[in-house]
Order: sequence, then structure tokens, then C-alpha cells
Amino acid sequence: MDTTVAEEQKVMNLVKLDQLQQEIQKAVYDGVESSKLGDVLEKYGLGDRLIQIHVKFDLDKIRSSDALKDPEIKDSLGAIPGREIVIAGCAICPGGHCC
Repeated sequence: MDTTVAEEQKVMNLVKLDQLQQEIQKAVYDGVESSKLGDVLEKYGLGDRLIQIHVKFDLDKIRSSDALKDPEIKDSLGAIPGREIVIAGCAICPGGHCC
């Protein structure tokens, strides 16, 4: 594979990873917004931004698993150094998220 093709593939993979991250972040926001979690925290005096929710990918499991069906995503995530990566996060505030 020549350099240009490899660079184009890398850009495509980054775009796909970005799309995945955006979709996960939106799902986290929607889930927190539609939950009663903010109300429960407020009831117990756990105010703004004391609780955070993070979605992490366990990169070691991704590298060793056949469960991830999209090879581009698996290769891209597997190439990230480290053991895990936070893909989405949200702080919980009374009445919903304040991310």
C-alpha cells in the first residue's frame, strides 16, 4: 500500500471513529437527560457536577476480541496506545446533564 492510500485509509478511520464517538456521546446525553438520576442526586444534596459518567473502551479487550465486527473500527481502536480510552463523558446536574 503506498503512502497516499495509507494516509487516506487513516483519515477514513479517524472520520469513522469520530462518528462513533459522537453517536455514543449523544446516546449518553439522551440517556442521562431522560433519566431521574439528576433528581435523585438533588434529593440527597449531591449538586452540580459531583457525579460523572464516562464511557470507556477497554483497548486490551478490543485488541484480543473477535466481538467487534467492524474491522476498521477495531484496527483504529487497537492502534491507540494505552489500555483504555474515554470515548464519552457527562457530568450530572440537578434536572439532567450539564456536559
